[in-house]
Amino acid sequence: MTLAWDVNYTISRRVIFPRGQHTQVYVQTIPFNIVATIVHLHPQNFLSLLRLGPEKADFKLRFRKPLVTPKGQP
Repeated sequence: MTLAWDVNYTISRRVIFPRGQHTQVYVQTIPFNIVATIVHLHPQNFLSLLRLGPEKADFKLRFRKPLVTPKGQP
């Protein structure tokens, strides 16, 4: 929707090339793609955010287990 307003405003002021329009559409999809990837990787957490999951949503920061170690070290 924002893209339509932007093009409508800009088209009377300068030439908009198709590549610029396609780039703008791609840039607008990035936030959706990020959220979709996170939901896909952590579906139970997403359901908990919507209060549809089996447990309460938890926003605590924790270290990963097992901790990531540099290659070649135990």
